[in-house]
Amino acid sequence: MKVRLSPRARAYLLEEAAYLRRHSRAAAEAFLGRMRSAQQLLATYPASGEALPMAGVRRLVSGDYVLDYQVRDEALDVLSVRHGRQQPAGLPIAPDFDYEASPDVAPKTEVAPAGPEADPEPDADA
Repeated sequence: MKVRLSPRARAYLLEEAAYLRRHSRAAAEAFLGRMRSAQQLLATYPASGEALPMAGVRRLVSGDYVLDYQVRDEALDVLSVRHGRQQPAGLPIAPDFDYEASPDVAPKTEVAPAGPEADPEPDADA
């Protein structure tokens, strides 16, 4: 199956390769090799990625990188590529998000006491 890159995915790949090349030629080559391998995998096994809750969109994790794609009749379209530590586009992070909390532990919430203790009488001096 033919694999096509969206303009956004293509731009990310070029920018990431250029960034890596400035710091380490070997890292840039490894990145490009991993992306070529991911492309070959998707061309051969288009359903290899995890299905996402968006209709027809799948996600493949390749090393440290995440590729979101959609399989169409004639080709597979890579919609976006990002480093796994980057926030997916369009999903804002709450300012008070706790990066250290375990994902399987619910956040603690304080419950105000009910009854007479909840509304103490004002001071007579006030």
